[in-house]
Amino acid sequence: MEKQLLAQDMNIKRYLIRFPQEEVLKAENEIVAEVNQHYSFEGFRKGKAPKALIKARMSESFDTWIKDYLVDLAMTDIEKEEKNLFDPIIEASSKNEGVIEIEVKIHAYPKILSTKFSDMQVEVVKKVQVVEKYVEDRLNQLLEQNAILDPKDGPAELEDFVRTTYSVINAEGKVITDKKESEYVLYKEDERPQVKEIVGKKAGETVTFERKFEEKSYTYTINILEVFKRTIPEISDDFVQGIGADVKSLVELKEKLTDEGSQAYENWKNDYIKNYIIGELANYVEVELSDETIDFYAQRYIDSLKKENKYEQELGKHENDEAKMLEEVKKSSVKWIKELAVVDSIVKQKDIKAEKDDIDNAITSLAQNVWYMQPERAKEMVYSNQKLMNEIVWEVLRGKVAHEISSEVKLIEIDKNHDHEHDHDHEHEHEHNHE
Repeated sequence: MEKQLLAQDMNIKRYLIRFPQEEVLKAENEIVAEVNQHYSFEGFRKGKAPKALIKARMSESFDTWIKDYLVDLAMTDIEKEEKNLFDPIIEASSKNEGVIEIEVKIHAYPKILSTKFSDMQVEVVKKVQVVEKYVEDRLNQLLEQNAILDPKDGPAELEDFVRTTYSVINAEGKVITDKKESEYVLYKEDERPQVKEIVGKKAGETVTFERKFEEKSYTYTINILEVFKRTIPEISDDFVQGIGADVKSLVELKEKLTDEGSQAYENWKNDYIKNYIIGELANYVEVELSDETIDFYAQRYIDSLKKENKYEQELGKHENDEAKMLEEVKKSSVKWIKELAVVDSIVKQKDIKAEKDDIDNAITSLAQNVWYMQPERAKEMVYSNQKLMNEIVWEVLRGKVAHEISSEVKLIEIDKNHDHEHDHDHEHEHEHNHE
């Protein structure tokens, strides 16, 4: 195989790839063997159909298969030197005296012209303020959990504790839930009807109301079994000793909660900085990227929306303005491509790898916090699904790259009440496969 770079426009390259007769014959024999393995032909035992028959029967499909096979060989060779954003595009081909020549166009990862990560600033709330709030909230939680409950005969009031059973039937009269027990506090800020409708009612009474979910109506019936007045205890050494905590005084409890809060803060801060860097990455990178690549990506994405019957839904998110949607898709594509290029570059420079422990830890985290399944079951699922595995590996590599970049980023601590949005949305608008 010989390859010649015919032309280059930024990251778009056109190659002429020449396959000599012996390589073409080898490819033909490989395909004939595969066809014989999976198909039978009348008059021949399975696996014994001659090449001439198979070529005649498959006609143009055989030639297309040969071209795809040879292009795959060529791309495997090319990708040893550079990665590509999309599958190669065959622009022309010819066959003469057993020699095949193919012209292909590829959209390579763009060249990184510059990075300015040192200009990036990440604002985080001061640790002392977050930890103080953590300790305060945990103490209040302990007080709430250990509230003194006194039965009452009068009507339920806000901040009381109630025990109930509830039943739910749909509009067709089908019982969805039947006399299920439930107990909860009637918090003032809780606007749910199962709270608001009970206030003012006594034990032994019943309330009924309707709720709608996804345009469907459901009737709720709540039977109030018991009402209790809650008294929040005073925080003291006696309280701490009475709840069976593994500390003996309020001072020790606060010290323990401070340590917990400090660890929780560090974990949060590390995750926040990582996600912030990943989300802002594209704004601090310049790449050599062709408009043709951006247009190609945008059109491919729009075609996929139409194929999946999601085009109108997505268009509605952009006020049914196709130009506006196209512009957003192009912005998203540039962001995605820049991220791919930077992550790939730093992974190579720093020899970063997604080790098995990294992958297993990522799977465990997803299993516990997103998928809500046993980690071992999640590992079985991921390790048997290459697409899922690729996504996990990509997330691990992104995280490690963000960690590398974090040493260049300026960290600014701010007061908790600082006018600053911390809930940055750094999720990609579109899904991609990272192979």
